[in-house]
Amino acid sequence: MSSLVKVVKPTQDYQQWVASELSNGDIIDVYTSLGGRTAHTVTIESINGQTVLAFNVAKTINKEYNANNQSWVGNGRGFPSKTSVNNPIEIQETKPNIIIEAETIQLWLGAEVQVRDIKIITKSAGLKITVT
Repeated sequence: MSSLVKVVKPTQDYQQWVASELSNGDIIDVYTSLGGRTAHTVTIESINGQTVLAFNVAKTINKEYNANNQSWVGNGRGFPSKTSVNNPIEIQETKPNIIIEAETIQLWLGAEVQVRDIKIITKSAGLKITVT
């Protein structure tokens, strides 16, 4: 199982992504792009078409170490075993889709949902995502 590949920008207090920087299936790493914190606000503008996305799809799993054969077995299959925080992997979870209709702007506050990442399922031609 391989780690997820995410879209990351150099750390700043706010970030903005536009449609030309993204592809369907991309996962935006909001947490890393904001310097190790979740977003205070997320604004999605879906101009010239509908956008479908999901929040917080990446899940970190600590691999397990099998003490009997001295190997990493991953995802809870080893016995006896112990988990290691030194060798984590990320997997993609299925989350509910969020649909932003064409010609609309939606805003989420950090008090409503703590956004760590955003998966672009389908994007509009005029998509713009701003996180602060």
